[in-house]
Amino acid sequence: MRKILLFTVSYIIYSPLLQSQTLLGTTFNGGAGSLGTIGKFEVASNKLTVLRSLEASGMAPASSLTQASDGKLYGMAVSGGVNNFGSIYSYDPGSGVYTSLKSLADIDGRYPTGALFQASDGKLYGMTNGGSSENNGILFSYDPQTSICTRLYDFFSYTAPNDGTYPYGSLIQGSDGKLYGVTCAGGEENGGAIFSFDIGTTTYTKLADFPFGAGLPKGDLVQAPDGKLYVWTSGSVYNNSSIFSFDPVGQTLQWLYNSNTQNDSYGSLMLATDGNLYSLSIQHFQNSVRCSILISALVNFL
Repeated sequence: MRKILLFTVSYIIYSPLLQSQTLLGTTFNGGAGSLGTIGKFEVASNKLTVLRSLEASGMAPASSLTQASDGKLYGMAVSGGVNNFGSIYSYDPGSGVYTSLKSLADIDGRYPTGALFQASDGKLYGMTNGGSSENNGILFSYDPQTSICTRLYDFFSYTAPNDGTYPYGSLIQGSDGKLYGVTCAGGEENGGAIFSFDIGTTTYTKLADFPFGAGLPKGDLVQAPDGKLYVWTSGSVYNNSSIFSFDPVGQTLQWLYNSNTQNDSYGSLMLATDGNLYSLSIQHFQNSVRCSILISALVNFL
């Protein structure tokens, strides 16, 4: 039986990549130049260490790191680089070597906000929130072996406005091998859309539209054991946060939960070993903002 519960706990979470008892992640600012950092948090000793202060080659990272099959950590910075449109970088946790791999240009997309994802073909896939021919973002791949960055799809607003624009989160690879993601605008009701991208045929397909007033999807999809994709949308002063499921087989979008509160849920759902989905959000209370609120949206699959 599936059940949905909701509770809140005041806590601060360090955006992590889990390696045994060490959490590795990034900060949006801070460090020597206040341009952001790469750091680690050791659970046993409760110690936070800055591993690298970011510089103008890539600064203000707004997403977590991705450990690729070569052992290196890969990330994206929102700004910095040659054109100040952001960059792709790597960090070797063994040697401590930081490498700026790609300064984004307008045609490559700009202002990446999600994390990179390594697909089954070995390439890293990501999205930007701006840039492209219509400045609505792009979907791209980066090959760690050849250092080639390839623009794969432009999110259009004029030629195909109903297909979704302004992707905000990261991509995932479904059990069918396709990449899945969400946009926070566009679609039939301009509430965002769920889409798939076939890495073999480089085919983009819009799958479903989010209804207006249900909050904007600004996180990542997660595929649960039931095969469905789940996402937590961000509210605002106008909209409430919601939980949706999407069935890739039946092509159906289901509205599961409405928070009735104004939560900025920029984080993504995470499926834990207890069979529940968890999410982090910032909550609004009577025109004030309460930060560092951990909201767990429990969708139990056990």
